[in-house]
Amino acid sequence: FPWVEWTKEALTAQHWQVATQVSQYKGFFTDYLASASLESITMIGVLGGDGTMHEVLNGLMKRAVFPAIPIILFPAGTGNAFNHDIGCLTMTDSLSRLEKGQMKEVDIFEVKTPHETIFAFNVLGFGLVSQINATSERLRWMGGLRYSIAALPHIFKNPRFRAQVEVDGQIWEGDFFFVLISNTIHTGKSMKMSPKALLDDGFLDVMIVPHVPFWHLLRLFPLIFSGRHINSSLLKYIKAKQIKINIAKLLGDKV
Repeated sequence: FPWVEWTKEALTAQHWQVATQVSQYKGFFTDYLASASLESITMIGVLGGDGTMHEVLNGLMKRAVFPAIPIILFPAGTGNAFNHDIGCLTMTDSLSRLEKGQMKEVDIFEVKTPHETIFAFNVLGFGLVSQINATSERLRWMGGLRYSIAALPHIFKNPRFRAQVEVDGQIWEGDFFFVLISNTIHTGKSMKMSPKALLDDGFLDVMIVPHVPFWHLLRLFPLIFSGRHINSSLLKYIKAKQIKINIAKLLGDKV
């Protein structure tokens, strides 16, 4: 783990006393931080990507009391969407912010399903975007390009997802390509999926894309890197406090 040692040396040079814990399996940090002793910890450094940060957040939220300990995410993932939002894309950037004591409060949101409750700090997807993310997990060897490569075949397949979507009391029903709920501007590798999102405004940015012929979505795809896709009449872009996605009501299934 060369990056672990490099980061530890850099932090030691800033006069931090460093204790390290390496992940042993997927979900390890959620299990570990749910009960680990944090009495002597004044900062939690996460060396990884958005997925690692997700595990850390959910582990801390499982504790009886959420610890008032600052968290810094060193950009060691393939997408680093959160780090794109805060303009902290190199290890040097992170170390500089840490040395200057620059901190920022970040909203988190609660996600309830019939099976579990989890917490998120960046994005939640339904439909096509979830399929793309699952495919991209098998393409990690491609680095940041994996998100774009994974997206194209799914777009061509032209899937549809039937649901009822409720956003702050306003309801849409029918077939959708996807619904994306964001707290961050970026998704994947520098995709500006929710260009109006703010980390601390108390709102989630919701993008609803009804099902249309696939070539319309294909034309929109290049625009997500600049954020201009939200100007399209094909989708709805809303700032909201509460979102419900119900697929059981229309499908007659227990979901």
